[in-house]
Amino acid sequence: MVKVCPNCGYSNVEEAKFCGKCGYDLQNVSVQAHHSNPNPLPSSSSVIGPKFPIKAIIGLAAIVVILIIIVGLISVFIQPNGEIITPYQVSAVTGGTWQLEGNNTFLH
Repeated sequence: MVKVCPNCGYSNVEEAKFCGKCGYDLQNVSVQAHHSNPNPLPSSSSVIGPKFPIKAIIGLAAIVVILIIIVGLISVFIQPNGEIITPYQVSAVTGGTWQLEGNNTFLH
């Protein structure tokens, strides 16, 4: 049994006091024999909203990749015993002449 809204034609459950679609007062509307509901309530998935935007996912992935590269580069200069590789050790691996000046390292 259903209550069909006289305002919009929506089929509401028998116990409904107001129309689930338009809000019309159904307290004085008589109950009718059940038939298929041509206007079902929206599913919960359509009420939640759009899915997470693809641009945000790509941006987040790019940030993660950049962080992995930075951590990888930093870890190259730290030896297993925790010591930081000196400029002289770097020049032995990469070539060139490295020089320390204050807190900065320069390639000559």
